[in-house]
Amino acid sequence: MKWLLASALTLIVGAFFCLTVKGSERQARVGIFSQLIASVFVLIATLPLFFSGNVLLAEFFWTFPVNRVGLRVDALSAFFLACSLPMTFLGSLNAFGYLSPSFEKKRKGGNHFA
Repeated sequence: MKWLLASALTLIVGAFFCLTVKGSERQARVGIFSQLIASVFVLIATLPLFFSGNVLLAEFFWTFPVNRVGLRVDALSAFFLACSLPMTFLGSLNAFGYLSPSFEKKRKGGNHFA
């Protein structure tokens, strides 16, 4: 579960830096790099679940009225995590190539990668 939480934290920090860095191309590179790192973290966490059939469980306690937040990752949710985050990374990589002529013309578009 620590790898999944690390991937979520990586995406949050990457989005923050993507919005604060100057220059659209730099913003896009920061966003894509954070997605790559988060994808690797998710794959590290989810690939063993495919073959072992184990379940990842985590529980966080919160204040009233929520009290408890439970997280459960089984093989099916691991499959969707392992597919969706790397596909988001590949889509962002494609968008970077598609939008690179706009970056050269000094148009603002890097914050879309946050």
